[in-house]
Amino acid sequence: MYFRLHYSFGALSRQLAVALGLALLLPTAALAQPDDPYTEKLQAGDSKSSSGDHAGAVADYEAAVTDARTPTQRALALGKKAMVLVRMRDYPTAREAADSALSTNGSIEAVAEVTALQALAKCQLHEKNYTGALDSMTRAGELSGIEWAKPELAMIRGDAERGTGMFDAALASYRSILDMPEVSNEFRGVAWLNIGLTEQYGLKSGLNAKEAYMSAGELNPGLKAETEAHMAKIP
Repeated sequence: MYFRLHYSFGALSRQLAVALGLALLLPTAALAQPDDPYTEKLQAGDSKSSSGDHAGAVADYEAAVTDARTPTQRALALGKKAMVLVRMRDYPTAREAADSALSTNGSIEAVAEVTALQALAKCQLHEKNYTGALDSMTRAGELSGIEWAKPELAMIRGDAERGTGMFDAALASYRSILDMPEVSNEFRGVAWLNIGLTEQYGLKSGLNAKEAYMSAGELNPGLKAETEAHMAKIP
């Protein structure tokens, strides 16, 4: 059976760069303190990550971990490091950083916990530990004040549900993104793509898949080649 999660992790850095950039930048803004070495290093890491200098970003986040003065600061820097390592497809090291963030001594604020949980779930998807990824997303969804992360959480949840064969649940998760405010057309396009993949390869509904692929291509022109390739396989 044809199976791709989240439009594959290889395409994640291309199609979801804006969304993941926000996932990294917003937590920094929430904890920013002027003229603070920790904040400077965290922001430097964000800047390098946005420009594609992932190795430099990892180094800055590691330096921020050293300068962290609170459990939340430490966990956030580790979570951001884990997110960049996922982009680099270094899943073992990313998993280690995410686990370390979530096992930080002392309570941590939701902004740090959700960042680490997103990275952990991406690693669990790569490991085909779909039940674990669902558990991580359930935990993340119970946090308050993380509205900025909800589109990505729903996308990851849908991927995990697809992995367990819960196709109707996956469709519901992907479709929930379409109604969320301030979601970019590019991200909505990826949601439609995953709806199409679920319909075509999970539920065997070619007609519904075609409609989803058309919406994906209209919202995110960068997906047109992908959607056309899948539509060509529909009888």
